Amino acid sequence: MKMDDKFKKALEENWIVPPLPEGHEARFALKLERCGTRVKKRRIWPSVVTFIAAASLLVMLFMWRGKNSEGDSVDTLSMVKGYYAALIWEEGEYIAEITKQMAPKERENLLSEVKYIKEEADSIADTILRGIDNEDAKIHYMIVVYSSHLNSLKKLSAYLEPSSVE
Repeated sequence: MKMDDKFKKALEENWIVPPLPEGHEARFALKLERCGTRVKKRRIWPSVVTFIAAASLLVMLFMWRGKNSEGDSVDTLSMVKGYYAALIWEEGEYIAEITKQMAPKERENLLSEVKYIKEEADSIADTILRGIDNEDAKIHYMIVVYSSHLNSLKKLSAYLEPSSVE
């Protein structure tokens, strides 16, 4: 007898399975009915592309580190800010597109919150630019701020994304 078979036999002999509560089959069937056959389609590809682009940007930044003069670091900061602002704008547009079917007042409130998230990221980035002297620290903190705001928008869009059949 193989070791796996011995293990399986020992489990079967010693594992006590508690009885299932009455009506469990009906509750399970009701849950299946509610969920239907729709499977939520995940948007994995944009996340992968975003991750690859961010990683590429970070590699380029670290390669340029030490070679840049003072004027070039401002260009790098502008590049980081522009890159993330574009990603955040794209996510905001996606949210606006998938919420077209919402009630007008709810959609208006939601889009105003999305606009607030976009503006807050820019505001914090401007504060970082004014408040920190070290260029590498500025880049790091800007990436952290923009990434967290972008992730918030991505989570919101994933929550709002309509279910679709694959």
